[in-house]
Amino acid sequence: MSKKKILVFASVAFIAILASLLIFLFRSNKVEAPNFRDNSSMLNEDILSDTEAEQKSYLDIKSATSQYVLVNKSNQVKPQDYRPADLVVADVDVSSSDTKDEQSVREIVKSSLEKMMRDAKAEGLNLVMNSGFRSYSSQSFYFNNYVKQSGLEAAKKFSAQPGYSEHQTGLSFDLSYKNRECYLEICFAETKAGKWLADNAHKYGFILRYPEGKESITGYQYEPWHFRFLGEDIAKDVYEKKLTYEEYLSELGLISL
Repeated sequence: MSKKKILVFASVAFIAILASLLIFLFRSNKVEAPNFRDNSSMLNEDILSDTEAEQKSYLDIKSATSQYVLVNKSNQVKPQDYRPADLVVADVDVSSSDTKDEQSVREIVKSSLEKMMRDAKAEGLNLVMNSGFRSYSSQSFYFNNYVKQSGLEAAKKFSAQPGYSEHQTGLSFDLSYKNRECYLEICFAETKAGKWLADNAHKYGFILRYPEGKESITGYQYEPWHFRFLGEDIAKDVYEKKLTYEEYLSELGLISL
């Protein structure tokens, strides 16, 4: 055997012996590798939690284009002639008597609305969407007619004045049975559809915007048919805490009640 081959053989043997020794020492001392994955996971969760909390404290509730915009009797849509640039007709059943505008919602709402309506249908609930987007002029028409029929003060309890309607954001809509059972009536809350929506809408990112017993906060009567998109995270918070959107924003310190 040549000296070169002997040298190679010796080197390999030395490396093998060294590796065996290291393995023996590692096992005999029961050295455990640190669980970097677990610690990293916990750290990431903490960072995520802090980030979510920070994001909520800076919600844009003033811009009409924001999905978190607050529209109520004290906060109007600006500019007055605002019209969402991303209005679409969702693949859901809509009221044939509604205009094309009222059959529309913002693109950000579309997939969530479609999923909720599919799941409702799977539960045997035949629903239609009514009154999606309403322009300033459309809201003027509705409100003025309500005033003629019921008087100004009564109309204010169930209809928004033009410029102060959440419908103008394209983020809210009304739901009803196809057969119009309890159509825009409080009795809708006691129907199978009304109960299912109240219990499940938050899973799709929607809140029941004007709940019972909160009239002094929302400024409107109980409307078990009116839903508003906020996204699953915030909708879940609002639902679980049994809050109105105003109360939720107040908890974040964004508005005063």
